[in-house]
Amino acid sequence: MRFFKKIMKRNDRRNSCDSEKKLELLKELIRNKGNKEYPFLDKNYSVSSRIPCTDFTGWITERIEEDDIYAIKLLIHEIWLGWFDKKIDSILSINFDEFIEAEKNAINELKSIYIILSKKGGGREFLVFEDIDLIVNAMCIYPIKINKEAISNVIVKANKFIKSMKKDKTPAWMNFVSYSKKDIEISDNNIVKNKIAKNLKNLPISARFHFFDTIKLICLRNKKAISLYGSHFYKTRNFGLDIEESVETLLKSNLFTRDIDYKDLEKAFSKSELISIADSIKVNTKKHWNKRKILNYIISTDEGKNMLDIAKDKKAIVYFNYKFTEDLKRINSYRNDIKRIYELMCFI
Repeated sequence: MRFFKKIMKRNDRRNSCDSEKKLELLKELIRNKGNKEYPFLDKNYSVSSRIPCTDFTGWITERIEEDDIYAIKLLIHEIWLGWFDKKIDSILSINFDEFIEAEKNAINELKSIYIILSKKGGGREFLVFEDIDLIVNAMCIYPIKINKEAISNVIVKANKFIKSMKKDKTPAWMNFVSYSKKDIEISDNNIVKNKIAKNLKNLPISARFHFFDTIKLICLRNKKAISLYGSHFYKTRNFGLDIEESVETLLKSNLFTRDIDYKDLEKAFSKSELISIADSIKVNTKKHWNKRKILNYIISTDEGKNMLDIAKDKKAIVYFNYKFTEDLKRINSYRNDIKRIYELMCFI
């Protein structure tokens, strides 16, 4: 720590004691969530994976607003298990305002996302492959205006980079489509009136990821009912997700409903879970029975329905709230519109 303080910029160190107190307070807030030896890392994964035990972007965004760079570097040291001050300085120095006009909080959130994602190493350009959907899922709640002249310069820069990657026969870039001015056209920027966007704006970034993961899984698995505990992808967990906190947040958001038709629970439970419920009400299941038959026997009695109610509440099984169907269509369209724009931001 002493060595690190010596190499920090003077204005970074100016209120170092205050920064350290903020980190200690944060450590207290996440007590018992993380690894015993490395409290900021997820206890369910190996330390070498450097997966945060929760979503720290809200805390990082607040420190950006306060211009407390040192506090951010202290936190990242605890997550990455090393000092990466130059990388953080590079991200915080990006002048996004030159290219897009958005709420100040949107810009600060974008920087905080970059900081967490940059643990993978490599240039930000490579975020356009694995992580751009995360960025878009977080930023789709904000309307933006484009400085077309400035963005046009980024298009030239990005295409030059892509061309060099293709020349070097870098596999990931060989089929990547170059950018054009059509990529910065937004058909509908009226996202402020979108009811889903309004809901998501009040949620942590990881909960926004969790929401879109859930919607995607409902579509992919052709499910009506789904457990929020199992409705997230590894990328979201790798970013930093407190699953208990996220489930509670989404249940309170009004974006999902828990009023489930028993017949829709077949895909929300595994066969072994349904057998366990059947055993508890003394239904002698047969090995060859499928989930539908087991479920039908369970819901044929009030006791069975009561046991299902307990089980579905424990698993946080929900429907998407279909009164937001039109809003979902519009926000998905907006996500598609801004995706290439936020890809270009990775080339700044």
